[in-house]
Amino acid sequence: MSINLDITRFNTYFFESCEEIIEKIKNGEIDIGFIHYENFLDSKNKDEIKIHEKYTLEIPHYFMVVNEPQLIEKIKQFLGSLDKNLIQTLGCKKIQIISEENLKLLKYIFSFCDITFNLLNIQKLSRAFIDSPYFGVLIYHEKYVWANEYACNLLGYSLEELKKLKPEEILHGFNNTQIREIVKRRLKGEFFLQKYENIEYKRKDGKKGKAIIFTNTIFYENKYCGLVILIDVTEQKKLEKLNKLITKVNRLIIYSATEDELYSDICKILVNTLDLNSALVLKVDKEKNLIYPIYWYPKEIPYINKLNFVIDKNFLQSDLSIAKALKTKEIIFRPIHKKDILNSRIQFECIIPLSKNKEIDSILIMYSSEKTFLKKNINIY
Repeated sequence: MSINLDITRFNTYFFESCEEIIEKIKNGEIDIGFIHYENFLDSKNKDEIKIHEKYTLEIPHYFMVVNEPQLIEKIKQFLGSLDKNLIQTLGCKKIQIISEENLKLLKYIFSFCDITFNLLNIQKLSRAFIDSPYFGVLIYHEKYVWANEYACNLLGYSLEELKKLKPEEILHGFNNTQIREIVKRRLKGEFFLQKYENIEYKRKDGKKGKAIIFTNTIFYENKYCGLVILIDVTEQKKLEKLNKLITKVNRLIIYSATEDELYSDICKILVNTLDLNSALVLKVDKEKNLIYPIYWYPKEIPYINKLNFVIDKNFLQSDLSIAKALKTKEIIFRPIHKKDILNSRIQFECIIPLSKNKEIDSILIMYSSEKTFLKKNINIY
């Protein structure tokens, strides 16, 4: 007898053992149980229940080995030498070496499967899942129907505000027609896992961020819905971009014949690339013991005259970020407190000491309107 099952329409429960499942079926507490066949054969109560259908799950099995190149090569050679007929006799199709790229993808997929398993296991979103400080979780039908606190804070919306948005309304640079097609497929009950890397999302305030997004289909509140797991990588992407820019800047300083065009171009590139309020270069003149601005972008900066300093004992012992960067040779990231505000729109500063002939020659300053533009210091020396 063959039965057609759509397990997403069932209340699904997980049990510790085969015996417990059989006992639940006998007592009429559950209607259908899925049991590993070998465990079923070992059960003392196997004659008391009826098998409706046998399934063969074609899933891969992974060999995990110690990360030692010589050992890995030997194992690869051994697995590669196995007779294909023997492999098929064991019920397998082939043995395949996983690439580094696919290994990284597997890690994400396993994490996503763990999340989906938990959702099925307890029939509701667990507190640990809901309160996760590491990723956003959103569920949508025609519009969003639920989101965890992290997702709401990240996107800048309340849950009630999110419930008024369609799935595509938080994404930037996506083909809306393509998203609508994916939504239709999910709402019809088609199950498929998708992963998107380096996707831009939109906040309520119009600012954009970068994320890795996983999506799947789930059965939630008696209807098919889309599940979205959003991992924010905005800061990592900014750091990657900033590190590349810093390396390029230092190389330009070392090899450039003239500084005028060099510094003006650097300031303009930084503002446009990182979406900054302004970028400036301060000259560190150790002969005159002065620090003063020499290049900046945009051209009109009202607080430019406030960035002139005398390098004396008071300056070096002060709490100024510029003084700290000069002494420690560290890149300084910090939010600007109210008493330090040069301009009401500036909320974050990044101070980068630049070297020439192993001496601090100048200081690059970047001002941003984002409170958490970057979150940690980097030592580049």
